[in-house]
Parts: sequence; structure tokens; C-alpha cells
Amino acid sequence: MSETERKDQIPGTELVRGIWVDVLGGDDFTDDESFFEIGGDSFAALRVLDQIRRQTGVRVSLLAFVDDPTVAGLRSALTAGQPADRPAGLT
Repeated sequence: MSETERKDQIPGTELVRGIWVDVLGGDDFTDDESFFEIGGDSFAALRVLDQIRRQTGVRVSLLAFVDDPTVAGLRSALTAGQPADRPAGLT
């Protein structure tokens, strides 16, 4: 199994890629490229995080996204995120 095939089987990878394609308007990126280096900006990042929250019910912080602004990093942050119905900062 190739690295790409393995990544495709991790929950959230295709979801994150799809959101990036929608927000960035193209799919010419890899899982390890920085969102900001391929044309994303802070407003686009907020749109990505909003779509993730709406589609999954999970809140990922902007800080978590900026810390690793890649598809792989956002997928990891998504699995560690908290339910969107909880206020940020509460466990």
C-alpha cells in the first residue's frame, strides 16, 4: 500500500482535502504542503475551520491549524478537537 493510499484510509483526510479544494479553488497540493504557502490566508483558514465544524460537529482551534497548516496536521487536529457544542477552552 502506498503512502497516499494509507493516508486516504485515515478518517478525515478526504474531508479535509475536499474543504481545502472548496476554499482554495483548486486541488494542486499535497497532504504535507502548508495551507499558507499554497495561497491560503487567515480569512480562508477561518472558512476551512467553519466548514469542518459544520460538517463534523468538531471545533478545531485556529491555533491548532496555524501550528501545523497541512492536510495531515489538520486531520490530526480534527481527531483531537472538541465537540462544537462545547465552549472553547472547556473540557
